Amino acid sequence: MRISSAPMILGAALWCVSATTAAQSFETLLPSQFLNGGAGCFSQRCFMALEDFDGASALTSNTGPGLAIHVPSPGTFWTVQQVLTNPDYNQTPAVVPQVFGYPNALEGAALLVNGTSPRYNMKDAIYVYRRDGSQWSHIQTLTLQRPADYDRTVVFSMDFSGEWAVVGGVRVDDDGALSDFSQFDVYKRSGDGTFHRRGGFKPPLEPQFAWSSQVAISGGVIAISHPFAAAESGRVYIYEYGPGGWVLRRTLSPPGPVAKGHFGESIALEGTTIAVTEPQRIDVRPEYTGVVHVFQRSAPQWPRVQTLSGPIDPRVSGYTFGRNIALSGRRLLVGKAPNDFSERLPSFAYLYERRSQWLPVAELTSENSEQNTAVQLSGNVALVNATDFAYGRPVYVFDLPAIDSLPAVIATPEPAN
Repeated sequence: MRISSAPMILGAALWCVSATTAAQSFETLLPSQFLNGGAGCFSQRCFMALEDFDGASALTSNTGPGLAIHVPSPGTFWTVQQVLTNPDYNQTPAVVPQVFGYPNALEGAALLVNGTSPRYNMKDAIYVYRRDGSQWSHIQTLTLQRPADYDRTVVFSMDFSGEWAVVGGVRVDDDGALSDFSQFDVYKRSGDGTFHRRGGFKPPLEPQFAWSSQVAISGGVIAISHPFAAAESGRVYIYEYGPGGWVLRRTLSPPGPVAKGHFGESIALEGTTIAVTEPQRIDVRPEYTGVVHVFQRSAPQWPRVQTLSGPIDPRVSGYTFGRNIALSGRRLLVGKAPNDFSERLPSFAYLYERRSQWLPVAELTSENSEQNTAVQLSGNVALVNATDFAYGRPVYVFDLPAIDSLPAVIATPEPAN
């Protein structure tokens, strides 16, 4: 595995191709560091899964119980600041497995983690942590509502932004029977770091599709995706906070919906911008599937302002664009994935910046034969979780050049014959 001890930026025009859409060249960015768990395979955590990243800390899970919190440090690897395990299991070893870790949400000095609690008859609960200095401490356990005729709430998604947190769950019987609705509960953070429920709502998301859904919150906006809605063309539901609480304001759909396009398979929301992937949409190039739609709030509407298509990559026969996405300020990271026309890809993702419009400026790669499984972006740092198809699942750290410092790639159509 090749890695440098400092960020590497190769020159422009690493590759250039003329096609029906454009002649394109990209800066190529290589990783500067890894995340390191201090355990597992050699010096990396085996099968490490990137959970969240807020710029100051990264959160990962592993094959064992617990969550590792990583912080930037000099050298090749980020330091593991702390490993958290379920605070309701105090037996050593635990009598029953420590179910703990997913889903979760991290921002600044607050962390929310889902787990099952022996104190509450092995039902799902939300553990609230607060950071004081460099130490994370468990300060609260949120028990979830159990409606009549059901035994428990099973959590499938959550997100946290500012003073608001949202938790998505499905009510189930102990024998596995699902309720006929999904429930989203909204919590507000107090000055002491604890959270208190401030209502909830039931979106048009059938419980059997809940685990394919994503939720994102930013300020007074909650976005919930349903990629299997409407013959799997997909929808995204926008809830906004007002005098009546959290109310469904808009339903976003792709232009010219196509069956099984899976609009909403991945979403990213920040401020007044939401980016939505539609990874199975096929354009005029059938070997290149997937687009990303960008919507910009213009109250009270959420108009679509741009649709991004995957750049042509001459090194492969095709790929899926929009496997996953991450949004931070004027930067957008769009992940690539193999499809029926490709097996393994030479790069992980494309980096976009918003200038007069969203334009690609670089691609991220490790120079190994790997595939990305998750991407995160905050400020000038991007994290890419990858699989090497063998014994590891590393997380790469990319230090990005200053915003606006890279030349943008502007597609220009070829002249007609």
